[in-house]
Amino acid sequence: MAHELRTPRSQRHGIRALIQEAVAYKRNQVPDNPAAAEMLLNGWISALSDVDYKWPFYGQLLRQACAACAENQEERLESLCRWLGGEMDNAEHVKLLKAPKITSAESNLYAIRALHTLAQFVRQVGWSGTVVGFDEAEQGFQVDTRKKQRILSMLMADINGLNALQNGSLLMAYALTPDIVADFDTFPALQQRVLHPGADFFEGNVLAPLIDLQRRQNRDQELVEIAGRLVSLMYSHWADSMAVPEAEALGRAQAAASRLAAEDLSSSVRRTLVKEVCTMLMNIYDDGWAFVATGQETEV
Repeated sequence: MAHELRTPRSQRHGIRALIQEAVAYKRNQVPDNPAAAEMLLNGWISALSDVDYKWPFYGQLLRQACAACAENQEERLESLCRWLGGEMDNAEHVKLLKAPKITSAESNLYAIRALHTLAQFVRQVGWSGTVVGFDEAEQGFQVDTRKKQRILSMLMADINGLNALQNGSLLMAYALTPDIVADFDTFPALQQRVLHPGADFFEGNVLAPLIDLQRRQNRDQELVEIAGRLVSLMYSHWADSMAVPEAEALGRAQAAASRLAAEDLSSSVRRTLVKEVCTMLMNIYDDGWAFVATGQETEV
């Protein structure tokens, strides 16, 4: 997860990018006064020592990484970021940073503490929170009983850990196969934590822990709404760069939704629709006038 971290409006990934973006974010809060910006940044870095982190030592090294970045200490920043990013058994970094050497047997215990500490750090920067998505539902296909129990136990541990998280904001989303979800009934403690009374997600309960993608009350309308949301999202940010009026793009996207609804009855039609509409929107953005002239979308 540390290698895949990405901050808002950035294409860079990893702990180093997170630290550099955090320092830049704090400096940019006073863009017209460099001296005040440095004072604000140094005060923020100093205050990080007072945060009650889930893993105090990890939080301490996050603060040191911010200080090294602010002071352009590239060699120390590199060592700090590599240890923070998971190289906790590297003898060179352990010695340089006077850090504990985390063995593979201990990695799971410390990994969840590190993740929660990162989530707390993200809030300290001023960002809203951290979203983690596990889109590997195929890991649950036709697994034996022992592996299935490990999957359920892992979910249980993550839920318990999130409940205990303080001064942080962390959303974890897992893609699960229907048979794994059905086995929740055999794991009472887990079932109790994912049950939700009343309306489900698609009925307006956005806090529902389970989102069943196979349950759709109005399939055709749902696809039209997905297409409309994608168009709205694109034009809300880049309307000035779009050569085609939003109403025309919306009409084409909704037409694609209606066509796909008739052609594909499976739940994967959502993915097909998103790809087609996003391709259309990117073609308008990249070569809008050619798009207007031909009225065709090029597949990528």
